[in-house]
Amino acid sequence: MHGYIAQLVIGFTLAWTGPIIPKLQDPIETPLSVQLSDTQLSLVASIFYVGALPGPYIMGWLSNVKGRKPCIIIAGVVSTTAYLILAFSNNLAMIYCGRLLIGLGLGCVGVMNFVYIGEIASTNIRGILLTIIGIFQTAGAILAYASGLFLSYVGVTSVGFFLAFIFTIFALFLPESPMFYVLKGEDASVRKVLEDLGRPNDIDEMITSKKEFINSTAKKDWKELFTDADNRKSLTILIVGNIFLQCLGIIPSALIGEMFKTNVRSKGSAVAITSSWVFGFLVTTAFGSLIDIIGAHVLFWFFSCSSALAVIFTHIYIPETKGKSLLEIQTFKT
Repeated sequence: MHGYIAQLVIGFTLAWTGPIIPKLQDPIETPLSVQLSDTQLSLVASIFYVGALPGPYIMGWLSNVKGRKPCIIIAGVVSTTAYLILAFSNNLAMIYCGRLLIGLGLGCVGVMNFVYIGEIASTNIRGILLTIIGIFQTAGAILAYASGLFLSYVGVTSVGFFLAFIFTIFALFLPESPMFYVLKGEDASVRKVLEDLGRPNDIDEMITSKKEFINSTAKKDWKELFTDADNRKSLTILIVGNIFLQCLGIIPSALIGEMFKTNVRSKGSAVAITSSWVFGFLVTTAFGSLIDIIGAHVLFWFFSCSSALAVIFTHIYIPETKGKSLLEIQTFKT
């Protein structure tokens, strides 16, 4: 359930500028004392992605050092704080600051949510859980637009604050990921968490897998991400998939929680999600200008062709993960 709340926050935040930018343009509804230019409004939308870029890398390191749960809590606190800043903004600098900070928060939430769900879910339901969260992300976006119809700038932003706050509170009661305990060699903790999650049959396999990570270090993990054939293949698939993210929706993100080996999962996820943020920034920043330069019809023909290429790419390169354990998926042997 917590993962679904996370996606509500992500969906709401990604759509926040939809109802908010018209309010910033309205002399009556805007909390600002000046009229914003088109460039400034565009930056309000796109600066979010700049803030999101370091999030996955911070979490990629911290999640292997302190655990998945503390990282999720930190991400929630950052997101909640960002919405507070946005709610009380009375100048453009505060809005930029809030958008940068919410980008950082969601950069952290995005990577940790998929990694965490991918690690705690059992094989038979993992794919379903990772896919259903896309519905909640869409629901979050719908909530943002619906709120914009009836609420003021502060009201809409307050909805985002309460979603982020609830996410943070729920995070306090999450169990730690068993994979973190595998990395730390804490067999007793692995057993306890898996038993609490109703996965006693996975205990032996997961404890056995720790042999791969006995000599693991951050430097070795980064090197392995790019030199190991399986990890490199996973990374390539996810980066290309994230370029097609506008066409494939949540699927590339869902795969993030399944594709990498345990010791490099957070780092590989960080690189993959970064590609999504970078592409999102480019699309958001350039969309308005491209419509003026080449016309909307050309731009949407481009998106149509991208969708067709995405279908071909998916059929040829993206592996079926249904019913497979994480170890089976990571080696592409079944």
